[in-house]
Amino acid sequence: LERGKVLFDQVCAACHGTGGDGQGSIVQSGAYSGVPNYKDREITVGSVHYVLNYGRNAMGSYAGQLNPGDRWRVFHKICRQVEKF
Repeated sequence: LERGKVLFDQVCAACHGTGGDGQGSIVQSGAYSGVPNYKDREITVGSVHYVLNYGRNAMGSYAGQLNPGDRWRVFHKICRQVEKF
């Protein structure tokens, strides 16, 4: 779980914010908008798996940046943020 937090903070938090609220530094700077708050989404094992592997909307795939084990570690971090699983 600790590795998932470290990876999330390195790879995801710039857009999604450290708390998953969609208010990361890139969004705060005004360079990008429309990043969802995780708590406003229906998050399932399948949805997170799909987005990390294939991307969705403006977010691209992270399959090239994170190995499969690390994608699962990030998934567990996200699920803990929204108090699921």
